[in-house]
Amino acid sequence: MNDPYLPERAVLVHAADSFGEAIVIRGLLESAGFRSPGPPSSHLLPVSETSSSSGKDVYALESEAEEARKLIQEYLRTGASESESDSEPEDEKR
Repeated sequence: MNDPYLPERAVLVHAADSFGEAIVIRGLLESAGFRSPGPPSSHLLPVSETSSSSGKDVYALESEAEEARKLIQEYLRTGASESESDSEPEDEKR
């Protein structure tokens, strides 16, 4: 029997290149209805002692991890292509 008061396990869904990217990805997940908790055991130790990533790892609940990863991949894929087209000079876009 599952105890409804026990928290679900958080799993790593994305290792961001920067703290800023991690914040954006967490916001993306939360705006899509996913819960993005901190790293496991983050309430016990400071971030610097629990993770060498200094807050760059993005977590989701285990039951939502697969869908969260798909959303992140889609965002990164479309975000990369949009930023490439935004960097083109206006003459080349036509």
